[in-house]
Parts: sequence; structure tokens; C-alpha cells
Amino acid sequence: MHSSQEIKNLFDLYLSQYKFQGHPSNLYQPIEYMMNLGGKRIRPVLVMMACEMFSGDPEKAMDAALALEVFHNFTLVHDDIMDKAETRRGEATVHEKWNENLAILSGDAMLIMSYRLLGQYENPQLKVKLFDIFSKLASELCEGQQMDMNFESSDDVHVDDYLKMVTLKTGVLIAGALKMGALIGGASDEDSEKLYQFGKNIGIAFQLQDDLLDTFGTYEKVGKKIGGDIVQNKKTYLYLKAIELAGNKVKEKLTSLYSEHTSGKEQKKINEVTNIFKSLVVDEYARQVRDAYLDLSYAHLDAIVLPIENKVEIKNLGKQLINRDF
Repeated sequence: MHSSQEIKNLFDLYLSQYKFQGHPSNLYQPIEYMMNLGGKRIRPVLVMMACEMFSGDPEKAMDAALALEVFHNFTLVHDDIMDKAETRRGEATVHEKWNENLAILSGDAMLIMSYRLLGQYENPQLKVKLFDIFSKLASELCEGQQMDMNFESSDDVHVDDYLKMVTLKTGVLIAGALKMGALIGGASDEDSEKLYQFGKNIGIAFQLQDDLLDTFGTYEKVGKKIGGDIVQNKKTYLYLKAIELAGNKVKEKLTSLYSEHTSGKEQKKINEVTNIFKSLVVDEYARQVRDAYLDLSYAHLDAIVLPIENKVEIKNLGKQLINRDF
């Protein structure tokens, strides 16, 4: 079995040779630009690793891997417009480099391209299953994004709501990538569903780790300013658990801080909120919940009847995603 890094190298080579071209050319230039900005390539790696688990050949899933990576980058193009973000991976966002109209249209073209790539598979039954999985995860991701946006203006958000949102926004894309790869590799519907559940729970744990790193990580390792979620008043697991645990006085202080849109006093706000989080040990609660989802993911993976050596690399990748400090 290939390691995740070896799989990534295979995908990167394929991507470097793939041409995102068409007419008019200016519609495709932003796509080529976005796809070559780099990234962890987690989703295509998962598609290919899942395929290799059941078939021994990760390259059978190359078109689906590219479809998922194109789709992921399409969501980033549109997210950057909604967030009015100026940079992505250290470079100008598509709408900043060109304009919003072109960014929207190029993003739409990327979504269509994803379906066309999945349509390359000749087996009609497999093609239907891939389209069904992809359409479902795309729809659920939109639902998760809208839930996240709704949270910004709602005072009635709870931990369970948050976990549902991250399941839709993060978990189902990882889960869908694994299920698609497994089916391309010849897995049964039952085994591909077990791998889906593995991925869904890994995705939730992944997001909880993101929450922890945004507040308790270090700039040197994370590569961005710590406390961004606090400055943006994001209702993460840490915030919602703190609201659940806090007494009335601390709760009032925390909600007051999260009603502010500071300018020039961001660090003061970050420090105050972080101190509240520490006093309520919500970071430890988050780690415990993260680890519980990780354990649940392993249970689903272990239930797949395959030689251990077929599963070890994908299990190791799951550990790396959760135990990372960046």
C-alpha cells in the first residue's frame, strides 16, 4: 500500500499535466490559477487511498479524485467572495485578481467540470452511485454553509447544532470522498458505507482540532494569526461549550465580547476570550469530544473485513489529520 505522501505525489503529477482549458479562455484562466495554488490535497488522496484499499490500484480513482479537488476549490472560490477575502494560500483570491462576476462564473464552471470528470467512468451502475454520492454531499455542504452563516446572527445555537453543522460542512465531503474511492475500487455497498462513516467522524474530529488550533495553536506552526475565530465572533465548539458551562456573570461577559466588532483592539479581545475558555477548561472538553469521534471512526474502519495492512495507511492518515498542530 502507498503512503499518503506517495499518493499525493501521484495526484500532484497528474494535476500538473492536466490542462484546464476552453473557450473563452478567460473563463478557464481563474480555474487553472486556483487549481495550482497548492493545498493539502486531502480529499483526492482519500479517494485514491480508499480505492487502493479494495483494488490495489489507486490510479483507477484519479478522475474522481480530481473531481473532488475541483469541487473543493470551487467552494473556496465562492467562499472567498462571500467572506470578501483578499488572499488564499498567500496569493490574491480569484475575485480580487479578476472580478466577482468572473469568479462566480468560473466557480460554476468548476462545479460542472466535477460532474463531467465523474462521468468518465464507463460502468453505468458505478456512475449512478458516484453521481448520487456527489450530489448528496454537494447539497449537504451548502446546507452546512448556510447553517454556519445563520449562526452568526442567532443567539440560540447549541453544541449539538454546531456538531450537525460541521458534519455537513466538513464531514460529508471527507466521507463522500472515501465512499466514492471504495466503490471505484470494487467495494461492496456495505463496506463503502462503513468507510463513509469512518470519514464522517474523522471530519468532525478534524474540525474540532481546527477550532482548538485557531485559539490554542501557535502562529509559527499554524501559519496564521491565532484567534481569528474569536475576532470574527464565530460560534465554535469552544464558544458554545463555554456558554453552556459559564455562570451568569461570565456568560454575560462572553456574549458581550462576541457582540463586538473590534478595530485595533483585536488582541485584547482574543486574550479576554481565551482566558475565559481556559478558566472553563473548554479546550479539554473539545479534546475529549474530538478523541471520541476519532475512536468511533476507527470502529467503523475496523469493521471492514480486509487485511490489516490494507487499512493501516488510511488509519495513519486519520491520525495525522487529527493530531496535527498546523
